[in-house]
Order: sequence, then structure tokens, then C-alpha cells
Amino acid sequence: MGILKGEKKKEVRDYFVSSQDRFYFDLEYSPSINDENSDRRVIPTVILIGNETASAAEDFLISAKNQKHITTIGENTFGSSGQSLKFKLPVGGSARVCTLQLTNPDGSQFIGIGIEPDIEVKTTLKDYLNKVDPVLLKGLEHLNTQIKINK
Repeated sequence: MGILKGEKKKEVRDYFVSSQDRFYFDLEYSPSINDENSDRRVIPTVILIGNETASAAEDFLISAKNQKHITTIGENTFGSSGQSLKFKLPVGGSARVCTLQLTNPDGSQFIGIGIEPDIEVKTTLKDYLNKVDPVLLKGLEHLNTQIKINK
């Protein structure tokens, strides 16, 4: 693409100035419709979780835990909605306070506690040193068992 010159340059500049930084595009949109009569495949699924699982991932897990074909494996999640207010403390440092209360479907709290896995597997220091991931191994073992059961 070349450099704009003359009248074309003025036309482009005037377009940007007159739009006042408001741009939009009309895109064709037609939603796909799911056929209720189509075959539905329910596939055994494992989600690996732990203390680093937080925020939107925990929001997703709340919905996923209601699905019979989904199994969570690992350790409790972090226990945060991800909606926090950070503020400075008078003597230095800072703090965060959760500003959004979310609960499990049964009404129980997970903020500050975390979401418990269906199958608890803890990673030890020895596992780290030996570069072994017991959570992943348990997930694979569980999926293999589920696949055999569903055949």
C-alpha cells in the first residue's frame, strides 16, 4: 500500500476527523442453530486443578462440576472470584478485598476456600524433584478407566 497524496489524503483525514474516533463495522451475522434431534456425544473429560486455578477458571469450574461426564482432579483451587479491590495500607504495602460474592450451586462458599476436586491428588516435593506430575498421571488413568467403562 502506497503513501496517500493529495485529495485522497484529505478524504481519509476528513473521514477520521468527522468520525470522532467512533468506528464500527456492520458484519453479516446469522447464528447457527443446534438441531435437537442430532446425535449428542458425551465424552469423559478431566480438568486438572490446583492452587494456581483462580478467577474466571473457578467461575467455569462451578458450571463444569454439575456435568456428570466431567471430573476434576488435583488440589483445591485458589478461592477467588478475581474481582478484587486493591488498596494501599497506611503503613506501607497493599491489600486486596474480594468485591464479588460467588457461591457454589448449593450455596456454599468457595471464596477463600477454593473448589474441591472430585479426586484429590497432591504433588510432593519429591514429585517436583523427579519431574513427575501425579495430577496428570491420575487424570490419564481416570480417563482410560472411563473410556473402558463406556465402550
